Amino acid sequence: MGGNEKGKTGRRGWRYFGIIAGLIGLYILGEYTIPRFPFGPYKLYSHLSDEQKAAIIPYARLTDEQSYPFVGLNPSLAIGISPKLNPKRDHAKAISRFPSVRDCLIRSEQKKDRPDLRLIDWDKIRTMADADVCTWRIFSSLGTPERAKQWLVFHGAHRVSPRRNEISGKWEKKMGGLPYPTRSFHKRLLSPGMFVSSIWGEDGNLQKLFWGWQGPL
Repeated sequence: MGGNEKGKTGRRGWRYFGIIAGLIGLYILGEYTIPRFPFGPYKLYSHLSDEQKAAIIPYARLTDEQSYPFVGLNPSLAIGISPKLNPKRDHAKAISRFPSVRDCLIRSEQKKDRPDLRLIDWDKIRTMADADVCTWRIFSSLGTPERAKQWLVFHGAHRVSPRRNEISGKWEKKMGGLPYPTRSFHKRLLSPGMFVSSIWGEDGNLQKLFWGWQGPL
C-alpha cells in the first residue's frame, strides 16, 4: 500500500510540474511572438485622428543601404563586427532585415508612392540593432534634424534635446511607456527608460545614430 501511495504522489508531482512548465513555456512563447503580450495585440496607430494622419512629415528622399549606408555609434568599426560578444548590436542581420526605409514601415505604407515615415512598424523591431538601422533609414530619409525632432515628438519622446548637431529623445516608463520592444514584456517591465541619439553634420546629413537603455538591460 505504501509503495502505491508513493507512486501516486510521485506521478501527481510530475503532472503538476508538467503543467507549470507548460504554462511557463506558453508565456515565453507569447512574449516573443505576440506584440504587447500579455496586454495586446492591438493595431498600431489606430488611435490617430484624421488631423494627425494628415500631418505627414515631409522628407528629402527614400533611402536604402546602397544610397545611404548605415553608420552606427562608431563608424570606424565594421558593421556587425562582434555579434557573438553583443548580439543585440548585430547590425549585419538588421541591415539584411531592413534594406530600405520602406521595410521599416507598417505594411499599408510600404508600397505607397509617398509613404508616411512616421509609421514605423514597432512590432518588427526586436533588438537594439533593428532600432538603430530602422531609425537611421527614417532619419536619413527625412533629411534634417528638425524633421527628426518632429518624428521623436510624434512617437511620444518625453524629452527631446535639440543641440547644434545632435537630436536625442528619451522615453521614461513612469511617464507613459516605451516605444519598443513590443514582444518582450520583461524588458519593458524592468527598464526605467530608453533613448535614441543622432549626430548630424554641418551639411545637414545624418552621421551617427544609436539607441540605448537607461537601465541595466
